[in-house]
Amino acid sequence: MDLTTCIKENGRAGAMVMPPPPAATKRSLGEEFICFDETQLKVTDSGRERPGGVPSLVRDLRAAAGAADRQRLVRGTLYTIGFEWLGYGTMLPSPEGFAPRTVFTSYANPEWVERYFAERHYLIDPRLKESAHTCLPLAWDVEDLERSLGKAGWTDEGRRFIEDMMASGIRSGICLALGSPANASELTFISLLSRAQSRQWIVDGIFGQAVTLGLCVHEFITQYARIATPAQPSDKRALSPLQQDILQCLSRGLSDKQIAYCLNLSSYNVDYHLRQMRRRFAVRNRVQLVNAAMAALPHASNSPNSPDPRLEGLLV
Repeated sequence: MDLTTCIKENGRAGAMVMPPPPAATKRSLGEEFICFDETQLKVTDSGRERPGGVPSLVRDLRAAAGAADRQRLVRGTLYTIGFEWLGYGTMLPSPEGFAPRTVFTSYANPEWVERYFAERHYLIDPRLKESAHTCLPLAWDVEDLERSLGKAGWTDEGRRFIEDMMASGIRSGICLALGSPANASELTFISLLSRAQSRQWIVDGIFGQAVTLGLCVHEFITQYARIATPAQPSDKRALSPLQQDILQCLSRGLSDKQIAYCLNLSSYNVDYHLRQMRRRFAVRNRVQLVNAAMAALPHASNSPNSPDPRLEGLLV
């Protein structure tokens, strides 16, 4: 399942993924990471109680009846503090920057999540570098990020990062990096995001509450929850509506650029979804993709939009 579908179909509060633990078969978003959300978390009793007990929010999350109750608890706390979104995930340092491992996005900004991973913004995100370097919570706003990116010299990637953040409605926030007890080289990043233009509103009291919320979510996920293994699909019919639209355009012999124009997508996103579908159906080219998808979707073979053999040369 692609990232857009993951976001739309998991309670419209998507999540992201990197290679999951062996026991958890995740929806693939690419070669490197997977996504999960609240509906895929199963509360366990295996977590170790730390001296002095656990924070009240962690207790409430453990006692919640299910994913919906946990979402109300976290979202209610998030909004009370003054933030709109919370992102959570793990990454590994790489020669290029950071490589995503797992991403939990039940509370994330779906548009930003889509742009962030599709455009690989994590490779240049100055928040990741600074919070990982200092190991301290970082309060920031867009002006801070612009200054940081400008010091190294503006690039197309840097401009796109800022433009995508602004387009997603994000203006300020807090970022925190934590070490992983299971993997010494892995970092967990917790990000609280706001529409507020400047970070000046993040005073000490709000800062402390925000960090506490992030740490509580982290403790619940790592100590008291596991990712439930989803049921395996019996066939390859689970294409998203967007992928089905792309497939229909593809079967009519449209180029990537024409598909992007028809569906109001970027050429990059069209290529991304085509790669996802080729991987899903284990094929190498456009003709094989159309044929495999139509074979797996019997109803589609009778569609007036089924591929015309005369288009084969255009589909390669």
